[in-house]
Amino acid sequence: MKPTFSAILVLLGMACSANADVLQVKIQFGSGFSNVAYGTVTVSKSNDQKFSGRTDRFGRVTVKLPHGAYDVQVLDDKRQYRATVTIDGAKGLKAVVVKP
Repeated sequence: MKPTFSAILVLLGMACSANADVLQVKIQFGSGFSNVAYGTVTVSKSNDQKFSGRTDRFGRVTVKLPHGAYDVQVLDDKRQYRATVTIDGAKGLKAVVVKP
């Protein structure tokens, strides 16, 4: 591969991964928290940028959207919860706390 083409591929890969945030969805019960395992998560913005996915057994889901503030809807065992989150490409888990 030519050096210029390789550099472009590396930059594209970095740009794609920079927009991935790992959310951990938790329900707050009094002073305690419980992870939302296998819940359906929808992350959206008024301009129709949208992500839908399911959490793993620890309540985690990786969201790949452009940076900005988003509305989060969580469906767990036929209960619906709402929250907001800022997608900013930060590394590590980002807690999203919902209340019953």
